[in-house]
Amino acid sequence: MTLFALVAPVAVCVAVILLLSSFDFVRRPTFRRLALRNAMRRKNEALLVVLGSLFGTAIVTSAFVVGDTLNASIRDEARTRLGPIDEIVLVHRTSELPTALRRVTGQPLPSSDGAMPLVTTEATVSTFPAAGQSRVVEPQAFVHELDFDAARRFGHRPADTGLADAGPTPKGSEAVIGVDLASRLHVRVGDQLVVFVFGQHRRFRVRTIVPRVGLAGFVPGSATESEVAFVPPGTLNAMASKLPSGAQAAEGRVLVSNQGGVYDGVGASDAVSLELQIRTAGLAGIEIISEKQGTLDYAKQQGSSFTELFGLIGGFTVVAGVLLLVNIFVMLAEERKSELGMLRAIGLKRNHLVRTFGLEGNLYSLVSAALGAFAGIAVGRVVVNVTERIFSSGDHKTALRFDVRPASLLLGSAIGLAISVLTVWGTSFRIGRLNVIRAIRDAPEAPRRSRPWRALVLGAVGVVVGGQVLSLGIEGHQPVLALLGPALGAWAAVPLFQRFVPRRQAVSIPCVALLVYSVGAFTFLPSVF
Repeated sequence: MTLFALVAPVAVCVAVILLLSSFDFVRRPTFRRLALRNAMRRKNEALLVVLGSLFGTAIVTSAFVVGDTLNASIRDEARTRLGPIDEIVLVHRTSELPTALRRVTGQPLPSSDGAMPLVTTEATVSTFPAAGQSRVVEPQAFVHELDFDAARRFGHRPADTGLADAGPTPKGSEAVIGVDLASRLHVRVGDQLVVFVFGQHRRFRVRTIVPRVGLAGFVPGSATESEVAFVPPGTLNAMASKLPSGAQAAEGRVLVSNQGGVYDGVGASDAVSLELQIRTAGLAGIEIISEKQGTLDYAKQQGSSFTELFGLIGGFTVVAGVLLLVNIFVMLAEERKSELGMLRAIGLKRNHLVRTFGLEGNLYSLVSAALGAFAGIAVGRVVVNVTERIFSSGDHKTALRFDVRPASLLLGSAIGLAISVLTVWGTSFRIGRLNVIRAIRDAPEAPRRSRPWRALVLGAVGVVVGGQVLSLGIEGHQPVLALLGPALGAWAAVPLFQRFVPRRQAVSIPCVALLVYSVGAFTFLPSVF
């Protein structure tokens, strides 16, 4: 059993219902008039139904919006932290950097726009305060050495590097710093900085401040901010020359750009990485990193995880919306009981009554699906704002790039529509079974004759299906299915328990068991949740 095997029958069922309602709306004027008349005559009830359906759609859509936002925020690192950088040849000892560069660039690299060296190290950077001023320190900055002219040619798109307007390569006591470091230290062009690295310090004057884009925003690893400073080439090796033998010095990197733009160049990453591994084989202390491909894959994975997480949390609200919708339709049916009985008495068949009620409900569902998708954008915006505040700490502000894909809105609307349509028609079938005479007299329905064997069979089947859904959730690491399976099994177990205990206990026992499981699901099945 797969997820598709569960979704496909639902999709087919919803499609058949919508096609039937479309046929009735066009070809059955009586059904259409009855549905539209009831909707227009009872505006308050219609609004209540739309709101009940809207909640589920809004929650589902907001889960997709949150996933899109996280995906887009991490993907944006490919532009702000990497730019034209696709692969990195990490050289742990800078003495091996010239050799690695020759190996990489000795022959034209297939599917590549070029390669260039970078020397970098982590350092502490502080302001150089005037008399009476306090020093501001950033202990986790990165200091780079880079040829600015070569960097602007790297990838053949200077704007993607962030160094298009940075001027020539720093020299002497000049330094070019990133906008994040300038903001953290509260410095401007012309101010002085002190770089502490390798047990030494050196003073620099800020010549230019560059944006957090591409090479100008590159830092090893993943970071929401890029506290970087570019110093004249040779500075780090000179400061590291006084280190004792074997001490950790600066690292070298050969940056490689694939053909294409910031995002579409990643398609050749596997082939280029393999070629780099072949060319650098035999060199000690070398690592080949598919940096951009890893970033984009991580973005997709995290976006999917957050979509699933918020969908799981919002599922309880969706269930509440479904129950509200069922109650509203049952209430409407009870209010119209005499009217429905009269319609049956003058010749309206049971299936016609169901289709008329279902058509009215589908009209509500279509409106609520459209409105719920846009309401989901608002809910997603609120969730994103709260998430930003949760993950921000101190001066480090987490900034998420709010993003909504049209496909997410369509999918959220479709899921919300499916939930509403199935709920409406399930309720309509129940309503269609009314007794004509009792409905006309507005008398309560007679108790139905019980068929114990049918309840036992359906209960047993429900327990088995619930167990299969739970097994599918555990094997596929699907938390939604892992919660749905026990709920379905507990519901189906009620008629089985009724054979041995009173109804109150038969309902309470599965509910308590399900409550314990739901609360402890993260503990019972940590690999799934």
